[in-house]
Amino acid sequence: MGYDASVWTRSLERGYTRRGLVRGGLAAAGLAGLTALGCRSSSTAKTGSAATAAPVEPVKLTVSWTGIAQEGALYSAIDQGIFKKNGLDLNLVQIPGTNAVAALLSGQVQVIGCGGGEVVASAAAGSDAVAVVVQTPVFTGDLYVTPEIKSPADLKGKKVGIALPGGTSDQTLRLALQHFGLVPDKDVTFISTGSIENQAAALLSGAIQGTNVTPGPNSVKLEAQGVKPLVNFATIGLPPAAIVVIAMKRSFITSRPDIAQRYIDSIVEGTVAFRRNRALGLKQIGTILKSDDQVGIAAAYDYVNTDVIMPLDTTPKAELFKPLQDTLCNSRKIEAACSMDLSKVIEASLVQSSVKKGLAK
Repeated sequence: MGYDASVWTRSLERGYTRRGLVRGGLAAAGLAGLTALGCRSSSTAKTGSAATAAPVEPVKLTVSWTGIAQEGALYSAIDQGIFKKNGLDLNLVQIPGTNAVAALLSGQVQVIGCGGGEVVASAAAGSDAVAVVVQTPVFTGDLYVTPEIKSPADLKGKKVGIALPGGTSDQTLRLALQHFGLVPDKDVTFISTGSIENQAAALLSGAIQGTNVTPGPNSVKLEAQGVKPLVNFATIGLPPAAIVVIAMKRSFITSRPDIAQRYIDSIVEGTVAFRRNRALGLKQIGTILKSDDQVGIAAAYDYVNTDVIMPLDTTPKAELFKPLQDTLCNSRKIEAACSMDLSKVIEASLVQSSVKKGLAK
């Protein structure tokens, strides 16, 4: 049996309500007004003394991250002072991508990292969430299986593990299984493990017979136990897709275009710093993955540090969301996703502006 696809969609509509994750709501988001110090406006002109502007307070944003290597761009921009230079002060909270969308819609966070399919599903439910950056435009990772599985066809009647319903691992496995002629939820049962780490643990314990894992500490751990990858998702002919994205609410972009642009400028600059500086990249991945496994950290960095997995031009394109729309419509049976206009789930102007400034070089 598979899970009920409608449960997660309904949870988006209810909003994200985990207590204590983001305290106090959105901190002040406006720029402080300029004030004249030590003088009155009428006397300044007479005496010729210059008014001194008070320093502008940085704008505070609450941003969610999921814990994947591509978020090295975010952490590099913080480490290198790029957000500070652009007048932004970030409060980071770690939220899985599927839950992050609900946190965005409730206003608890202003920017999220998630999968493109999660943005499509949210938009299909009527939200104004839009992808503003596509950090990874291809399906990633490898299909790791237990020793008795010799081909994808051997997964028929077996269980595969995902992190959360509707998440990136779910989307990837569904499309890959269809590619190999298997019907998700009918031929193969999907088990939600709650996290990427739990997927690997479930495979080692035999609770599942297959799962997708990207190179890093988890793949190193699996291979040390004799578990080998069967399929590389990036090489089996799956279409390009918006697998890792950054999203905002369109209403936030409309009301605070200056803040939205400064955030994306910072991410674009952070991507370049992460890609160009290996030592910086390794440091950030260790922080993100909460690991001191240097072999695994290096494997993760080398995997994402390519123009295929993590391009410098991260402009979102509607066609990158089509495979995810098809999966939601045909596999997960979310009817509202079938006919939606994909141009409404992206906002490309922010990255386009950053690229025009030369920040993606």
